[in-house]
Amino acid sequence: MRDDTESLDVGVAAEPVTADLFAWEVDRFQAIVGNPAVPIAEKALAWYGIVSVASRLDSTEIGFARAGVALKHALCLWLEVRSDLGSRRRNAA
Repeated sequence: MRDDTESLDVGVAAEPVTADLFAWEVDRFQAIVGNPAVPIAEKALAWYGIVSVASRLDSTEIGFARAGVALKHALCLWLEVRSDLGSRRRNAA
């Protein structure tokens, strides 16, 4: 089992990723974007990591559909973060 301090290195050679590992990454992403102490730049880097890992999903794996649902969830979280950031900028102006 992976440690929560680890993450898939987006710079390593592209090996196929299982749906379970991807779901774990999305859970980790949710924790990062849900933490108000984490700077937006780090949240953006975490989103880039999700997209990078998603590109390595094994489409022949039985859990591929589950990974698609997890990706949709991650996208919704990211869009919410971006929306909140835009609202704060408009309110500050």
